[in-house]
Amino acid sequence: MIATFFGIDNSNIYSEAVQVEIDPESKTILVYQKALFTFIKENDEILLVLQELEVLGNPNRQTPSGEIWSNEQDMYEWVGLDLISNKDEEKLDAKLQLKYKDDEFLLGMGISYSEKDEAYTMVNFESDNIQSSEGKLKGNYWIFKEKIIFTIEPFEIEPNIQGAKKINLFPFWEKVKP
Repeated sequence: MIATFFGIDNSNIYSEAVQVEIDPESKTILVYQKALFTFIKENDEILLVLQELEVLGNPNRQTPSGEIWSNEQDMYEWVGLDLISNKDEEKLDAKLQLKYKDDEFLLGMGISYSEKDEAYTMVNFESDNIQSSEGKLKGNYWIFKEKIIFTIEPFEIEPNIQGAKKINLFPFWEKVKP
């Protein structure tokens, strides 16, 4: 969840798909979150989501917890975030950019370097529905020789949240964006 980078631990914002592009040589990461949405049971819960959108739309503003960035900020050098209104599809997307300092950051993401394979590896979690044109699935591990590029579509099968409605965040962002 993108809000965890901004000190919001219990985020209510999800995406239908996440594309991650990691360049180990330049130590840069691009995270594209596509079609942001939320689940709500009661109509007044949307107010919490609007507060999160406001923080994401103004990342230099302090979060309700008093932090501007996540406690893991010292793990990366810079962060950029763009919320993108896809008006044709009426969807809200997000693009997060960061530059990490060392491979310890990747370990926190579940990605490690294998000396044996001379490649980066990542466990394949079936529930994440991971796809990659750059990596090769070998047993239960994804193997990436150069760039690490993959897409996660965890909500391809809707989660069973009793009484909750899935709400597209595009119309709400259009009302509150700076």
